[in-house]
Amino acid sequence: MNREISKAEAQAKLSEILIGCSINKVSYFITGWDLRLIGESGHEYHLFTSEIRISAIEKWWNNIGELPINLKNTNEADDTIAAINIFTVTNKWPISSIKIDHQSNLELKFENGCNLYMPAVVDYVDWTWQINTETDTNIVTCDSGALYGNESYFK
Repeated sequence: MNREISKAEAQAKLSEILIGCSINKVSYFITGWDLRLIGESGHEYHLFTSEIRISAIEKWWNNIGELPINLKNTNEADDTIAAINIFTVTNKWPISSIKIDHQSNLELKFENGCNLYMPAVVDYVDWTWQINTETDTNIVTCDSGALYGNESYFK
């Protein structure tokens, strides 16, 4: 059963279990992402999120150069840049820090300098991000800014 938890509680628990984990599988669908995270101990977690943002996205677009296809001619062009960032860390660079800000936005920082930002509020979406175990037990859910934690993890 889940109960409402503080941002500090969520950040502490997620830091405890996810720092050192690496992304080893990525699933994308038009309404979200599923990132499988694996730690050195072999424990796996899933980050489900409706959106992933990249800081300085305009810098990416301004420096991408001439390509054989137009990367902006897609349904979700910024997701292409997010995917590029995710692929730079997949199976190589672990999470080095986790931050949950005052609005419950989740930021994962990786050892190569990549930052992935999961917003707490997304238009037309109720829950925006959540972390589950490999057996699909929910640990934390962000529901439009409110955080809910599984009582097994948050006593």
